[in-house]
Amino acid sequence: MKQKVIERVFANLLLVTCAVSLALDLRASPGSSSKPTASPAATTPQATVAPSAPVKTDTKPAIWTREEAKRVLRIAEEIRSVDKGRILVTLTTEANNRTTVYDIRILRSTNRRAHLEFIAPQEERGRRMLAQGNSYWSTFPDSKRVVAISRREAIGNSAFAMADVFQMDSETDYDPEISAREQRNGVNVLKLDLKAKHKEAPYARVIYYVEESGYFPVEAQFYGMSGKLLKTMHAETRKQLAGRQRVERSRMIDNVTQGRVSVWLTREMKEENIPDQVFTREYLKTQ
Repeated sequence: MKQKVIERVFANLLLVTCAVSLALDLRASPGSSSKPTASPAATTPQATVAPSAPVKTDTKPAIWTREEAKRVLRIAEEIRSVDKGRILVTLTTEANNRTTVYDIRILRSTNRRAHLEFIAPQEERGRRMLAQGNSYWSTFPDSKRVVAISRREAIGNSAFAMADVFQMDSETDYDPEISAREQRNGVNVLKLDLKAKHKEAPYARVIYYVEESGYFPVEAQFYGMSGKLLKTMHAETRKQLAGRQRVERSRMIDNVTQGRVSVWLTREMKEENIPDQVFTREYLKTQ
């Protein structure tokens, strides 16, 4: 009798254990409607992403056309000097611990024509130089003889040559392209790469920097046929001349003759039609 009572107790305990186990399984199953809710204190905070700083993008095209390069060059050279007119220049050169100062009157006209007259110093007074296209001549104070000279002939003893009097021309001498957009002294500039179209061009290559806004000239580097840097010109100041802001003072550094530096100061500039006879060899002889 006692044995039967014990067996019943064990059987009841087994049934209770099975029931509890079944209830727990049902509660943990996916279909169960009872879901545990995390307390607010146990919620993991999400990381805050700071907004990125605005990115400055270059809106300029990556490639400029040849026509755009020609237009930029033309405007920059129009700023540098008038195509025709009367110009008064003071040209100062430092070389070999000596300073030379020339006052020069320049008459210019179309088709690459120019007539230079030395006014000072006294020993150079009366000397004249003439340019007609790609032909150049000179006279000397003590002689009326007209002598042919090179387009690279120096003006006086300066680092400026006869060819530097004229605007660089994309139609006849150079094939320009805009190769880069850079910053110089906090100013955005365009870098023009001018390659000579023929051997008669004054320089084999010119690297020309102009301001991106308005194309005001900044710097020009002149190279020879061998690729050697011959000289470098810096536009230093600007002034109202012949109706617009133009380069007033340019500094030319001679990279061949070490230590020679010349400053071209434009004192006056006036647009004017100059008579054709001024740009002839005969006129040189009669002056």
